[in-house]
Amino acid sequence: MSRLLVLTRALVAAVIVMVSLANAGRPIRRLYHLYMTNTTDALPVREREMAHAKTVVRALAAGRLAYFDEEPGWKTIEAVGEYYVVQYALAPAVLRRDSTEDQFALVNFRLSKTPKPMPGYTFMEDLGGGLALYRRR
Repeated sequence: MSRLLVLTRALVAAVIVMVSLANAGRPIRRLYHLYMTNTTDALPVREREMAHAKTVVRALAAGRLAYFDEEPGWKTIEAVGEYYVVQYALAPAVLRRDSTEDQFALVNFRLSKTPKPMPGYTFMEDLGGGLALYRRR
């Protein structure tokens, strides 16, 4: 019986050692994975598009822009949320929802992702991610 007890304890100890080594190896695998991934393009696509949009808006030297969404009426939380995401990304420029008084307009084609003609505006640039810049005629 003592021999069975010794073998059981040895088996339990071996299992504990194996689990400990596996757990110790997890951070090493994560570090290796982070080191080996491509870091030349660290920003996600959406953030790069917003950074480009901010550069373009700053070059306009316009403190305010009209902002339109392809979904009329601002009836969904997605439309309102997207407005605030874009406003935050383009700050300090102020986006005025559905304004007809500003020289430039930013239109969010977040659903179709394709810029379309806007009545009263001339298309200037597709900023990516469904955002397009227009100039009032």
